[in-house]
Amino acid sequence: MIYAVGDIHGRLDLLKKLYELIIKDSETHKEPHTIIFIGDYIDRGPESCQVIKFLLSKPFKGFKHIMLKGNHEQMMIDEMGAYNNSGYFNKNSMWWLQGGIYTLNSYKWGLKDPVITKHLKWMEKLKVIHKQQGIIFVHAGINPETPEEEWTENEMLWIRDKFLTYTEDFGYLVVHGHCITPDYDIWFDRLNITNRINLDTGAYKSNVLTAIAINKENKFKFIEACYK
Repeated sequence: MIYAVGDIHGRLDLLKKLYELIIKDSETHKEPHTIIFIGDYIDRGPESCQVIKFLLSKPFKGFKHIMLKGNHEQMMIDEMGAYNNSGYFNKNSMWWLQGGIYTLNSYKWGLKDPVITKHLKWMEKLKVIHKQQGIIFVHAGINPETPEEEWTENEMLWIRDKFLTYTEDFGYLVVHGHCITPDYDIWFDRLNITNRINLDTGAYKSNVLTAIAINKENKFKFIEACYK
């Protein structure tokens, strides 16, 4: 089975609940199992540091772990680099305004601490795309107007309308996050899925973290951890 997890954004509580649900589901299917995280582990929620520590422990025993980069990880890499060069943060930067301060709080502002250094090095090495069973797993999406060999990392971390509004066949089923459904991704309809599946359900504010389970025949179901 393949399990893919949407944007976590510092919600360790929901991630641990989802972990239990996925483990329980996996016990009803034959191995091997793969768990794929599609990025945005940090920002907005209260426990970004703790989420990364949990993921680095590779908690799904016996699973192959695939962890992809999201645009929030890239923003943190960029802003921490700028901080190390200048000694201060740009409080008008996109990262700061989109929840970076919550991430720094989770590290208790230990900006020279070995933990944050280790996590940044880990983020820098993350892949941006994974292919398995004819499915593409990517954080934001792909550019349908260019051939595959011309897709860029920046697009796969940031693309929105050009990808979200595309209704033709991509050549792959694309599993992604990045745009909260239905707040922004108003085109996504779980009951009428054609070329892509959106896993971003805005966990940091909706209290719902979504995953998908996909079998060898590419039949799938959603698994959700939530607080009501």
